[in-house]
Amino acid sequence: DGVARREDAPPTIASLRFPWVTSDDDLRETFVEADRSLAGLRDSPHYHTARNTLFAYVHVADAVDLVRRCVEADFDGHERLWLSAPDTSVEAESGTVAAEEFPDATLRRSLSGYDSLVDTSKAEELLGWEPERSWRSLD
Repeated sequence: DGVARREDAPPTIASLRFPWVTSDDDLRETFVEADRSLAGLRDSPHYHTARNTLFAYVHVADAVDLVRRCVEADFDGHERLWLSAPDTSVEAESGTVAAEEFPDATLRRSLSGYDSLVDTSKAEELLGWEPERSWRSLD
């Protein structure tokens, strides 16, 4: 963000906000083969980290795709973009996760199924980026 405040700043700047960036192998080990229920996560030594990052993650290939789009972009100014997989890392519907884990939070959009709690719509609107990979589709 500091680069954008410089007098000699480039005309196009994208500041990316990354959750946990992971691979197929890590997704299998951490999500597919583990207890991803809310109760299981609460017993996990990584619970607070997962909760503090809104149970978000992104596959490395999707992250690279957004980085490429940012490098090639020609919008004017400084944009901050969040990225995340299309779903959470929890085996509970997102509405339930939001209600139980963040009861005082105000929802700014409707959640259905396992929707990510991280809003990536700005990256989609500005650069046409949409995450494609989910741990739920791994074998």
